[in-house]
Amino acid sequence: MEIKELQNFAKEENERGRSKTKTSEKESILTTAIKLGEEVGEVSEEVLKHFNYQVKDKSFEKNEISYEIADVIIVASILADSLGIDLEESLKEKMKKIKERYEK
Repeated sequence: MEIKELQNFAKEENERGRSKTKTSEKESILTTAIKLGEEVGEVSEEVLKHFNYQVKDKSFEKNEISYEIADVIIVASILADSLGIDLEESLKEKMKKIKERYEK
């Protein structure tokens, strides 16, 4: 999949969500940021399961953590769309900065 495909999906989801909830742009951005935190928490829960650190009797499933990571990426993409951020360009710039950090 290309990043552009992800951005288009995020844009469609963002528009669908905004029309369904009838929220303002500000409310939509805030709720998406909160949703992103929730999804990151679910990834953390799956990691705890993987290492048997869960208090409850829950078993780790590889498919589940992959879905949770995908949720983080999708919600982050929706947030980027809401803020008018070009993910492809942002990722290229950030990757370049990271590479430069280790080339020094």
